[in-house]
Amino acid sequence: MDVPAKSNGGRSMTYFINTWRTPKNGNLFSVTDASETSLRNTDHPGNITVTLAPSDPINRSLMVVGTVGGFDTLGEIEDFHDAILKDGSRYSALDRISSLCDHTNHSISEILKFKDWPTNFTPKYVKRDLITPQSGALPELLDLLSEWREESTSKVHWVFSQTVQALSMAEGLRVSHFAESLEELLQFHSQDIRENSRMKRFGELIKNPPTRATSRITYFKQGASS
Repeated sequence: MDVPAKSNGGRSMTYFINTWRTPKNGNLFSVTDASETSLRNTDHPGNITVTLAPSDPINRSLMVVGTVGGFDTLGEIEDFHDAILKDGSRYSALDRISSLCDHTNHSISEILKFKDWPTNFTPKYVKRDLITPQSGALPELLDLLSEWREESTSKVHWVFSQTVQALSMAEGLRVSHFAESLEELLQFHSQDIRENSRMKRFGELIKNPPTRATSRITYFKQGASS
């Protein structure tokens, strides 16, 4: 995730919904366009991304990932779903998008260690790392990554998130890096990640090397108070 959160009386909107779509051959543009329209018609911030560099290009297809955010509580997500189920036109529109796909699924995630988005920042790419912490290591790992983020000098926005464990099996920790260009992502990896002294402890806190994929952001929507 992966979403521009917005403030609510000093608190951060911390939940978001992801929709994972694998378009049928010949339907990538149609699914992307329809996903953007669907997000545009909500009053929530979010983004639409299309796979640029998948983690496994031999065995994985292009994906269109939609993120709808700005939820302060799970109750607000429930209200959002209720509104869709009561509106036949919205439900049918989502069903039509699914008919263009080989696979469609959803997940509900929570942003951890939220940080405000930078001003005058319009990301064009997002790199997502899926990390599996060692047993019991998540709190220390989050603290390490938060310190890392604070000291980073690159114009890259970090988001830490995880699927809500009470609703589904946690997928591990997802670390998303948003950037305005591919060159910025490359420099960020070279200067802020690979050469950082924290890499040694980071490697000790995780089970396996992260799974990484990079996507192009085709639509980015910030809330009025983002």
